[in-house]
Amino acid sequence: MHYLYQCFKGESSQKEIARLAGLAFNEQTSVVVGAGGGKTLDTAKAVADKLKLSVAIVPIVASSDVPCNTFLVIDTDEGVFDSYRVYGKHS
Repeated sequence: MHYLYQCFKGESSQKEIARLAGLAFNEQTSVVVGAGGGKTLDTAKAVADKLKLSVAIVPIVASSDVPCNTFLVIDTDEGVFDSYRVYGKHS
């Protein structure tokens, strides 16, 4: 089994999503796993959505509703709200 671990850089931004999606694509990833809080999990779902992959969500904050939410919050690299994106589940 092979896996690639990448640290999330802190903002669920277009740039971070593109960075992680590029790495996942180059590694021929079959599933994206996100572990963390809301921004991390939104980013994992956005990467999976961009690549049409399945995603496994591991929330580490009990109050997070990210695992059941289909709306992703996209921020700028500076942490300012940019947009919402609707996550579409892929089998």
